[in-house]
Amino acid sequence: MDFAANLVREDLAIFLQETEELLQLLDEDIVKLEHGGITPELLNEIFRAAHTIKGSAAMIGHQRMSELAHAMEAVFDELRKGTRSVDAELIDTLLTSLDTLKALKEELESSRNDGVDISLAISMLRKTLEKGGASPPYGQHLQWKATKMLQGTETKQKVQAALAAGYNVFLVTAQIDKNSSWHAVRCFQILAEASSLGEVICSVPTQKEIEEGKADFSIKLLLATRAEETELHKKISAVPELLELRITERYWEDEEPITPPDDRDGTPAEDYG
Repeated sequence: MDFAANLVREDLAIFLQETEELLQLLDEDIVKLEHGGITPELLNEIFRAAHTIKGSAAMIGHQRMSELAHAMEAVFDELRKGTRSVDAELIDTLLTSLDTLKALKEELESSRNDGVDISLAISMLRKTLEKGGASPPYGQHLQWKATKMLQGTETKQKVQAALAAGYNVFLVTAQIDKNSSWHAVRCFQILAEASSLGEVICSVPTQKEIEEGKADFSIKLLLATRAEETELHKKISAVPELLELRITERYWEDEEPITPPDDRDGTPAEDYG
């Protein structure tokens, strides 16, 4: 079995304990991926777990475990970057790889050389990397929610009422630096700055989702306000780590398909007077 020459029993015990915790974490996180609970935090967590196993295994000289963890890390990195999406094939590949990592750990615990073969898992992971995929599922989910938000009957009613009462209605789209560790905080700050100038009709993500950590690196909101676009832009652009800010007044001319707010359907609208 492949080990570093200077490995002592105490180091091995620590490695086994830490690896067991990380494997348990990977197991739980892969289940979350399978059930669609995908957030930037989850993707970062699962990437770090594989990265830590890779480094620790290399330190004790366990090359097979390090190689397999490295291949898993590469797949998780593709998920983080949005070049691979989650599907049944990916989940099957990750579970096969996780089972192989567990077998390698058990082999190490028993001090036996069972000849655990990592070639199948490595081959599946490489195939996954070659296949690639769509943009990140979480980002797709947010985009779908944003489109649904703008096209919703309730949203259009509120916009109609706000315009009839003399308010300006702006669609605010903000992009946060993807290197930021504070993107949820930045989303909350953007929401707060907008709210200080009027009423947020709706937002994606919502305030509750932001508070629960379900925020990506972008936010889209509709604001009814007496303020002008320049004042709104000045307010929100003061938020740190903002890469892009777009404010649109007649947003329904750009968002398709959507019925313009002045196309009333006769349903009661909220009072903005």
